[in-house]
Order: sequence, then C-alpha cells, then structure tokens
Amino acid sequence: MSSVDFIIFVVYLLVVSRVLYQAYDSLEDRVRIRFDKAAFQDQLKVNALENAIAIGFGFRDSDRYLFNEIPTSLEMSIENKTGTYPIKVDWDRSSLNDFSGRSRRVIHLTSMYPIDLATEQRPTFIAPRGVLQSRITAEELITRDDGGNVKATAPIINLGKAANGNFMAGKAPITFTLWLTLEIPELHNNQTYERLYSLPCTFLIEKTPWQEYLPFYGK
Repeated sequence: MSSVDFIIFVVYLLVVSRVLYQAYDSLEDRVRIRFDKAAFQDQLKVNALENAIAIGFGFRDSDRYLFNEIPTSLEMSIENKTGTYPIKVDWDRSSLNDFSGRSRRVIHLTSMYPIDLATEQRPTFIAPRGVLQSRITAEELITRDDGGNVKATAPIINLGKAANGNFMAGKAPITFTLWLTLEIPELHNNQTYERLYSLPCTFLIEKTPWQEYLPFYGK
C-alpha cells in the first residue's frame, strides 16, 4: 500500500467513525417500565392471598418511552378470585411512592363522578369473580380544567431528577412503588372479619441499551 493509499484509508476511517458517532449521539434515550410481578407474588404468598386476588398493569415488555413520555397515570386491573365475598379498594389509604420513597396520595381517576380533592375518595368494591379496570395517579401530578375536570399532566416519575450515573449506564433501574390498600373479608370460627392489607406493587424503570436500534438486535 502506497503512502497515498494509506492516507486515503485513514481519512475514510475517520469519516466513517464520525458518521457513526453522530448517528449514535443522535439516538434519544429510551426506557421500559416493568412491574415486578415476582416480588408481588411473594407478598401474596406471605399473606396467603394467592387464591384471593390477582393484579396486572398496562405495561408490555415491548413498550419503550422517551424520558419526556413517561406515562402520567397507571392503568391497572384487580381481579377478585374469590367466589364468596367482595373486596374493597381503599384509595385514600393507598399511596404512590416515588424513587426517593416520598409518599404521595393516590387519586383514582374516574368519569363516573366529579373528583373533589378536598374530600375522601369513595372506595371501590369488586364483586366475587369480578375484575376492576382502573386508572390512578398521584395527587401532585393533576390539574383541573375550566370545566372542573381533573387530569394527570405530569409523568409518574420525573426522570430528569431521578436519573443517576448507574441508571444512565444501564447498571441499575429506578424504582417506585404503589402501596395498594385492600379490605378483604376473612372467615374465622364461622365469623366474618374485615382485614386490611397494604400490598407493595414495585415498578422498575430500566434504561434500554442503544443496541436495540440495530435491525439485527435480538429482542
């Protein structure tokens, strides 16, 4: 290889490297949100509730969010697996903790009746074998429009404040927790008693690797 060819080759490598770097630098960070279902199932076992309830959330493994597109609310389903008694969801005794552990009041978003933030929220009853589909958010994230309707306008988690070095490097997730309070009847000595359970639903926000942008990346 002549010196001219070598110089051309080096320049070519530099140009390709710069183009690849600019392409990489232009990629916007994305995250996925995952409900820690295994940890929740462990809590059900500890409280002997495996046959009483099942809970799911609207996050899919394939969902990806830009930092400024984190959902403003949580879509959830609660199944009453018992065939004998209703289960009560106590929204005002539930809380939504952020990444720092700060407790925030849960607001049950519903179109069935106006929401008055100054009063207690009505609990929701789930009939035997019934499934409740709900949407919730934290009180501090909602605003009221001119018609008096409330809606969530800010992300569940502010990643700008929560992101740290380990998270940005993909080494550790950011977590937040919904403490859901349920009142579940129990039968003892032919007497029915109402018992409160506060169950943690933990979510992991994970930064997805840049390699996911490659067409041959294994999903």
